[in-house]
Amino acid sequence: MLALGPRLVYVPFLGRGAPHEEVVVTNEKILELIEHVAGERDGKKTLACQDAFFLAEENGLEPLDIGRVCNLNNIRIVRCQLGCFK
Repeated sequence: MLALGPRLVYVPFLGRGAPHEEVVVTNEKILELIEHVAGERDGKKTLACQDAFFLAEENGLEPLDIGRVCNLNNIRIVRCQLGCFK
């Protein structure tokens, strides 16, 4: 397995403060978000595809960022909306 170092994602800050201010979201922060909604199946962590898209949208991230962090942490995407993962 290819080990990737922490990836920084620059997300436009949409809350309080300057409208063009950017915050840095680390893989660890994304993992916290994922673990908050992830489930468990057969002793392994899982995340529903729909939840991955929701996390991305609600936090100003790309779905690909959620997928990468899941891959790095052995969290399986389940109930894929496109039928790619079963």
